[in-house]
Amino acid sequence: MGPLVQTSFSLLLVLVVIVGFAFLIRRIQTNLPGNHSLIHIKSSIALGSKERLALVEVGGTWVLLGITASSINHLMTLPNPPEIAEGQTDPNQSWLKTYLLTKKNQNA
Repeated sequence: MGPLVQTSFSLLLVLVVIVGFAFLIRRIQTNLPGNHSLIHIKSSIALGSKERLALVEVGGTWVLLGITASSINHLMTLPNPPEIAEGQTDPNQSWLKTYLLTKKNQNA
């Protein structure tokens, strides 16, 4: 093998090792038993390239936030958050749509 191929292979190997360690550290940090935060993002929906809605649980209360590139706005506090099983990928999309339609019909 030429020196250029050997150097390229070595560089590629070092980059793979770095990415692998970063992945392992991230997995270990999220699964630690003492790593319990008071704030959990339950769901997030993109509305545009820089705008999104986020449903956040803060100490048992669910808050709907509007997030843009320059600000974060409180939109509403949800009174009765549903019981959601852990591990669901996007548990609140259908529930949130139903809740917002119900609120819209009540206000109409």
